[in-house]
Amino acid sequence: MEEQFYNELGQLLVEQIREELKTKRFRYSLSPKTLKGEYSANASGNLSRSVDYKVREIEGGYEVDIIMADYGADYLFGRGSWPGGGRYYPDTRPPGSRGNSSALINALTEWAQNKPGLKLPLAQARSMAFAVRKNLFKSGYSPIPLFDQKFQN
Repeated sequence: MEEQFYNELGQLLVEQIREELKTKRFRYSLSPKTLKGEYSANASGNLSRSVDYKVREIEGGYEVDIIMADYGADYLFGRGSWPGGGRYYPDTRPPGSRGNSSALINALTEWAQNKPGLKLPLAQARSMAFAVRKNLFKSGYSPIPLFDQKFQN
């Protein structure tokens, strides 16, 4: 009976997190702090699909663990993303570990090619990836306060 309650609680939390991901967010520039438009925290739907829960038995009861893609947990609901604070920093990695391509550019290129409604050739997707990376370095995004009073209620 108690485990069933925690399963229902886990399902409710997953639904609430998915609803929160549907909410449009606003992006601000760093200097001067002005509104730059809105963005969707769930652009491709992958983050929403990755949200799940697991009920674990612990000493004295049960615990509900919320599971999602790491970028959602770390950046979207965690500390946000302000890489460089609007500045590009020099690459401080040792020369042998730098590689020939940026993992961020590769991931953003793949994202641009798989974006619903767009069928971009590789060259255009790569160009879009560089533009998105530049915007992330300039503006970033602030975290979503997931466990605020509204969520608690």
